[in-house]
Amino acid sequence: MGLRVYTGGTFDLLHAGHINFLKRCAELGSVTVSLNEDEFIEKYKGKRPIMSYREREAVLLGCRWVDRVVPNVGGADSRISIDLCNPDLIVI
Repeated sequence: MGLRVYTGGTFDLLHAGHINFLKRCAELGSVTVSLNEDEFIEKYKGKRPIMSYREREAVLLGCRWVDRVVPNVGGADSRISIDLCNPDLIVI
């Protein structure tokens, strides 16, 4: 289809559910993942992620169904990152 697909999340310890989700996103078009930053995760979940932002980013970029990873610069307000990515679809 060639659509620009946006999704976001923490993606700490990538698992089969993440992979299935990203694969479904890729069936719709080019996938950009807005990745939550470590500080936001700690504030939101009350604990730091197991993997650092850079580690989670590297794992996602190694996934064949992810085309691009960007930081979720807005934290709880994802609209900032959404506007920067200008997607055709937002998938959650």
